[in-house]
Amino acid sequence: MSAADYLKAAKALAKAEDALNGALDRLAAAREAADPERTTPARIRAQAATREAEAAAETAFQAHKAYWRGQAQAAERRLIEAVGPHISEVDALWRLAGGLTSRPARSLIEHMYSAPRPAFTPKVSDVPLEFPDSPALDRSEVEIFDQLPGWKMPASRKT
Repeated sequence: MSAADYLKAAKALAKAEDALNGALDRLAAAREAADPERTTPARIRAQAATREAEAAAETAFQAHKAYWRGQAQAAERRLIEAVGPHISEVDALWRLAGGLTSRPARSLIEHMYSAPRPAFTPKVSDVPLEFPDSPALDRSEVEIFDQLPGWKMPASRKT
């Protein structure tokens, strides 16, 4: 996937989050007015908007992963192109030099992994390194589900 695919999914997520925030605002207004005729339909619309935002977030998350997976695969191809010919060369030269290691290039590469290497941070253009959180979805969890009326213990009667 390309950065354009991620940006398209991120734009759809932003649109779904805006719709969700609007639905949550209408739900909050209905609850503030203590109007059950408006509250239940507003809650149902907010729940539907939450599902749509969750689906958009999942699509954007998958596009984010696919973009970075493509970047990793491209880096692997560059590594193979750069190192591949040299592996055979190192093995052949050590064999000619009387080396007893069956695959000296492999041993060298394994040794390189044991030595500390500088951290690498990819250059970012349009796709963030970490998938961003969704404040609208966090808000929906609190405002829809934490506010549902629940069963309460009846007051005890003292005789």
